[in-house]
Amino acid sequence: MKKLFALTVLAFALDLAIPPARAQAQQVLPTSYWAMVSAPAAATQATVSRPADTNGRHFIGSITVCVSTAAAQTPIVFNLRDGATGAGTVLWTVTLSVVAGNSWCQTANVNIIGSKNTAMTLESAGAPAATNFASVSLNGFTTY
Repeated sequence: MKKLFALTVLAFALDLAIPPARAQAQQVLPTSYWAMVSAPAAATQATVSRPADTNGRHFIGSITVCVSTAAAQTPIVFNLRDGATGAGTVLWTVTLSVVAGNSWCQTANVNIIGSKNTAMTLESAGAPAATNFASVSLNGFTTY
């Protein structure tokens, strides 16, 4: 009886000493870093798109948008889309208003995750005035 009691106590002690298995958190590791820029000619819409990657997801780390004006310019809207140009869901947006003869850039450090197997696009909503420029820059990585 003493042996059975000792084995039961030992088994109970071992059960207490070994923590139960925990669910493992899924770790997301980048597989390819990339940077994309669009700095088109005057009066041209700025747009850059990271194409869809089979089973991949794009993570956006930073966005930069710029406007440079020689003449009067109405405010320009910039959108980050989860999808193609003009069609994807808008995930981030900013409007820049710049006085004639000036330039302005807005940089945002973000952590935006796109949908699986979907392009990511950063674009100005329209073209700037005839002598003015818009540019966009998108930095991130793709993971599977």
